[in-house]
Amino acid sequence: MTSVMPRSGSVALGQSPPHHSVGSMTKSDQHMVRVRNRNRLWSAAKIVMFDLAGPLAAYALLRSAGQTAVTALILSGTLPPSG
Repeated sequence: MTSVMPRSGSVALGQSPPHHSVGSMTKSDQHMVRVRNRNRLWSAAKIVMFDLAGPLAAYALLRSAGQTAVTALILSGTLPPSG
């Protein structure tokens, strides 16, 4: 005879289900707020690095290497879509 395993999230016989109040499920603690803000800040920092600083640095390097302004603009403009 095969044994039946309870599904994930189900409660075995003789055990009571965990009790969660609406307040505990909707209340956000300070740690989660800090983590969420840190993730948001990191996302904004990546945008600034790859979409602003990267192309500006590439343009400056290409111009100093002797490329024309148009060529440097085109080549530095390919960084954000590729990143």
